[in-house]
Amino acid sequence: PTGNDDIAQMRKIFTDKDWDEGLYHMAMNFVPKINTQQLAEGLIPVLSEEKGFIRKVGKGDPQHPSDTRTLYRLRSTEWIIGVLGKLKSKKAVPVLKEYLNFYSMQYAASEALGEIGDKSMSEEIREKAYRGEPANYSGLGLDEAKRVVRDLDDDKNKDKWREISNQLLY
Repeated sequence: PTGNDDIAQMRKIFTDKDWDEGLYHMAMNFVPKINTQQLAEGLIPVLSEEKGFIRKVGKGDPQHPSDTRTLYRLRSTEWIIGVLGKLKSKKAVPVLKEYLNFYSMQYAASEALGEIGDKSMSEEIREKAYRGEPANYSGLGLDEAKRVVRDLDDDKNKDKWREISNQLLY
């Protein structure tokens, strides 16, 4: 992709109700080739549009499209998140924070936020994980993993050791 017209075409393919596997596959494979923030930011609306779908899939909604299409949509969403992180898109931070609420996207979103340098959700995610709720914030990097280890060393957290150690598994 070299311009906004290319990004617009990709977005059209991603949101087309008449799904064409070949076109979708081609558009999806262009996502990792995006190498400028300006072009990457054109994909932020795709993340906004896919939130409802990701939520339904996470709840096991049987109304979602065929398995192949579902897998393509999940993967392309992860790739878009990854590109936005790699290119340090600050404009993507609000939608990436929303993606932390979807278990299937938590790692990708936390990794992207870590690459961007936004760790504002770190404490909230940690508290969620330590309550035993599904949370995977391992994408935030080594500093956060070290903090988890320090939390295991803290006797105040004895009642949470199981949940804390589960984060290390991630």
